[in-house]
Amino acid sequence: MKLILLFLVVFMAVACSSEKDIPDPHQSAYTGEYAKENTTAESIEAIEPKEPKPIIHVVKNGESLSLIAKHYGVDIKELIKLNNISNPDLIVIGQEIIVPGVVEEEEESF
Repeated sequence: MKLILLFLVVFMAVACSSEKDIPDPHQSAYTGEYAKENTTAESIEAIEPKEPKPIIHVVKNGESLSLIAKHYGVDIKELIKLNNISNPDLIVIGQEIIVPGVVEEEEESF
């Protein structure tokens, strides 16, 4: 009887200690950090590209139409046509310029 009891105690001790060696599938083997659970909406949002939307750029001191076009990566002819500008050399501070098809979260300043 003592032998069986001793065997059970040793068996339980071994079983409990080896439980720590079982890897957690949600824990990174490299950093030890747990993976963030993604919801379906977050997953889809990360995959789908954002729609290009026109933005409004307000002309600041020292800016030219060509500089604005270069900053946003658009053709200056597009800016001229979209904004009905007859003379591209005559833009004024505070003038609102529509910039077509730019994918940006917020407008960057120069």
